[in-house]
Amino acid sequence: MIGDDTDLSRNKDGKRKRTGDVADNQGADAARNGSEKKSMYIYKLTPEILELIRLDRANVRLWKNMDELQSRSESAYLESLAGSMLVCPVCQNLVQHLCTMFCRHNICCTCLRSSLKNCGAMYPICHGSISDMQNMNLKTRVNHNLANILHVLIPPYGKNWSETPPVTKPQRERCSGKSASAAA
Repeated sequence: MIGDDTDLSRNKDGKRKRTGDVADNQGADAARNGSEKKSMYIYKLTPEILELIRLDRANVRLWKNMDELQSRSESAYLESLAGSMLVCPVCQNLVQHLCTMFCRHNICCTCLRSSLKNCGAMYPICHGSISDMQNMNLKTRVNHNLANILHVLIPPYGKNWSETPPVTKPQRERCSGKSASAAA
């Protein structure tokens, strides 16, 4: 209604002004300023990690992409890192005993060995030929530079590599859906 002053107030000139509009504008300004402050913070790597990254020449493209990403927090940075290039294409987990291949893809060394044994002399990601490499040890060499970076960024990374027990027969049966009593 025109004569209803419940949502109107008067400014110092005596003119009517909607109080809801003023509050909405102030709230929008505060939200805008708050989001500007949040977007201004960018997670920065420590000098130690930057030096390790400089040494990892096999993954220059990965680190350049991560640098351009400009994450807002350490957890966002780690999620982006793990999701971008550090998921093994064979087992779909964070790479363990990781190898950086000549095509610059990262893969678990054990997954690479089994893939080479089962699929021949092709990389499992880009299907590039590795027949020119004669030595299996060269094909499956651990990228210690990248492993060191991951040890610093993710302290538990690789901690149990030498302590991982083999899969037992009952565990294998549970995974395959057979019960231990049915197998006996």
